Amino acid sequence: MKKIALIRGADLGEYEMQNYKPLVGGGIELVGFTSKKPRGRISKIKFPVRQLYMLADFSKASKYQAALNRFFGDSQVMIGLEKALEGFDIAHSAETFNYYTYQAIKAKLAGKVKKVVVTVWQNIPLTGEFNPAQKAFKKEVLNNVDLFHAVTEQAKEALLIDGVEEQKIKVLPYGINLDIFKPRLGISSGDFIILSIGRLVWEKGFDYLIIAFKKLLLQPRLADRRLKLLIVGEGPREGILKQIVTRLGLDEQVVFVGKVPYEEMPALHSSASVFVLPCFPLENWQEQFGMALIESMASGKPVIAGMSGALPEVVGGAGILVPPGDAVAIAEAIERLIVDEDFRKMLGEKSLARAEDVFDAKKVAGELKNFYMSL
Repeated sequence: MKKIALIRGADLGEYEMQNYKPLVGGGIELVGFTSKKPRGRISKIKFPVRQLYMLADFSKASKYQAALNRFFGDSQVMIGLEKALEGFDIAHSAETFNYYTYQAIKAKLAGKVKKVVVTVWQNIPLTGEFNPAQKAFKKEVLNNVDLFHAVTEQAKEALLIDGVEEQKIKVLPYGINLDIFKPRLGISSGDFIILSIGRLVWEKGFDYLIIAFKKLLLQPRLADRRLKLLIVGEGPREGILKQIVTRLGLDEQVVFVGKVPYEEMPALHSSASVFVLPCFPLENWQEQFGMALIESMASGKPVIAGMSGALPEVVGGAGILVPPGDAVAIAEAIERLIVDEDFRKMLGEKSLARAEDVFDAKKVAGELKNFYMSL
């Protein structure tokens, strides 16, 4: 029996952990480690979870958080983590720049845990290295991790540029539960529903999607179509987005759904005609994966994605890619799917086939087990 500590700070949640659920039993014992104030739900995780205080939990004041970042290099310092890891075979952390990853390394060097695995989403090289404290502990992480689990090829390339030896990196995309996210027959409202899901921030591209939607409504050949845009999520840009919708006269056609419980997501995806994730890169961020994107693919929906970060890699020829921040291109892609039913059906079938082939959480769990057993 291998005992695995899954360390995610405040970010332990059901989205990622569905890839680990199939491992419970079968020679693997899992224990999750998270914050006393986790960002996501942990009640649905099907293995034991330990909650530790983090220094970041005690205050959200910007001066306090800045002091933590200056002194430690990161605010996610988990109190008592190194002691709690004693007796585990593997500490499996996330990202090279999180302080709790460095804590896992310190536990290894002290002989409390045997091996350290780090999952890496970050696809921008040198992240964190302009903070002296973070640069120092990141160097220790890069030198002492036993296996890097890169979620995308782009994340692998960032690790290689950072100086990691290629033989220490394994690329494995995460997956989703295909028993839950799957095509459903008989759902039709008469509306052509454009669905987009994500945090309501500038870089997710909702501004451009709303403008693209307005352009669609101005097309004469779509005059008899009942078009709806569903925007799912919360975030600091919500008020501005709603102002844009009102200014463009779209209050009847655009619906802000808000935050939706994960168990309601399959029905939401099934109700859609097309899924759009119009992200664009920033100087210090680009899309790392896109879980909602693969959920829609698994639901048999045609998908449109902006060319940001790993999205072209995730879509892999099974959807339409548009230039980042290009509302006209987004509108043209959606319009083609509206008017060409055969193309829409074909693209949905390609999405489903790719999801079943690449993004099945049960297959991913099998590969994760192989990672653990190889150490």
